[in-house]
Amino acid sequence: MRMLFFTNVLYALSIIAASVIYSRAGIVPKGSALGASGQNLSISSFTLVVSSLGSPISWAEEEGWPEPPVYELQPEHIEALRLTKEQEEALRNYMPDFTPWTIADYPTVIKHYPYSRSQLPYIVRGDFDGNGRFDLIIAGRNKGGNKILAIMSRNSGYYVHPLYSWNMHGTSKEPYLYALFLLRKGITFALDGEGGEEDEPGAEEVMRQDGIQLAQMGANSASFTGRSEARTLFRYKEEITGIYPIAVSSTAASIFKPDYLGTLVLPPAMEKAVSDYDKNFKIWNLRDYPVYITEAYPYSVRSLPYAVKGDFNGDGVDDMVIAGHNNVGNSVITLLSNTTGYFVREGGDRCYLETSKLGKQIPYMPSEVLRIHEKGLEVPYYNQNKLTMTLDTEVYSIQTIASCSTEDGNSGTIYGDWHKIVDTPDFFGHVKDFYTTDYHFLRLIKPSVPQRAGNYKEQTNEKGIF
Repeated sequence: MRMLFFTNVLYALSIIAASVIYSRAGIVPKGSALGASGQNLSISSFTLVVSSLGSPISWAEEEGWPEPPVYELQPEHIEALRLTKEQEEALRNYMPDFTPWTIADYPTVIKHYPYSRSQLPYIVRGDFDGNGRFDLIIAGRNKGGNKILAIMSRNSGYYVHPLYSWNMHGTSKEPYLYALFLLRKGITFALDGEGGEEDEPGAEEVMRQDGIQLAQMGANSASFTGRSEARTLFRYKEEITGIYPIAVSSTAASIFKPDYLGTLVLPPAMEKAVSDYDKNFKIWNLRDYPVYITEAYPYSVRSLPYAVKGDFNGDGVDDMVIAGHNNVGNSVITLLSNTTGYFVREGGDRCYLETSKLGKQIPYMPSEVLRIHEKGLEVPYYNQNKLTMTLDTEVYSIQTIASCSTEDGNSGTIYGDWHKIVDTPDFFGHVKDFYTTDYHFLRLIKPSVPQRAGNYKEQTNEKGIF
């Protein structure tokens, strides 16, 4: 009987422990883009009762993390995330009819959201591009639907970068708001299910820069439990990558001048980087190219068929791309300047090696033509349909003109003699954009206090977790 009584008491306590106590407080924020002047925003502060039978209700599946603390939305959280005049101006110039969400637009059921001075459901602050300055990501709407925009810092002022859009006309009362979560630099995480199976563990990764998680939620959803529902991860990346220009003007042939040869000789530092990478690499020269290429080429002090020079990664220092060969095959080597010297990238074929296995030796000859293209090419954003960005760095292209292989549907790649092909050029440029990892279970493994450079100062909330 005593045991039954004790069990009933524990059962009653567990019911009480699952209850959430609400207290309401009215806060009048200053007028800005984040809240109309004089508008009373009702802000909920939540207390989660801890059960004597176990841990508090969890809002995420995480390894090695403490159970989530109780967060309360405070006036200073909203004040800390107000847009400055410069940020408001950048936003207004980019999208005049954009209206950010406010806390009043969100349902009170998101009681497990970790409010802080760095994040609210509709706005987060972090150093997303790694330049040592704060950026903001903000959710809202315009006449075209719901939007998420990044207000990015630069040397002088801010610019706006489109991040995500949901093409649905609506108001704050309709479905599909977004809850944003800051994912800090230094956090170890894994994306489970990337191989197709939801329970397949993903490889551990470390956040190199701040990023954000995005959870889509209904305006009246009663099931939203927090970060565990944030299935989309956005990370900023700058890289030399394949691009797809909206339009490229045709380049007329120009007269070759012997002086061009001297301007496109590898400087000693680059020459050493190539030798260290591949001591057998040999660069082509003009005599190696067929006449139909040399007669129609747009020569300049920065462009020859086998070598182009430009500031391709936007750091103010010249980079070079060169075409040549070794004993295995033809290759194109990209030499990008960095703080320690030059980073080497390579792509190529295995023509000489594979044909030698067949008992033949095909002649050494170029299979690619390089060209440089000026700044200003328009290319699509990674995450946006029908929106384009303008590249502020020079671009290079690689056009394949010959091949030693063909693809056979039954036996794969067949190697043989060189044959001429007519191929469209592949373009490569320096892209600054956010990319998406979607529809996977993100597992946070361990928190880490990030080390930042420059004038970026870490700001955590009262609990010291985010």
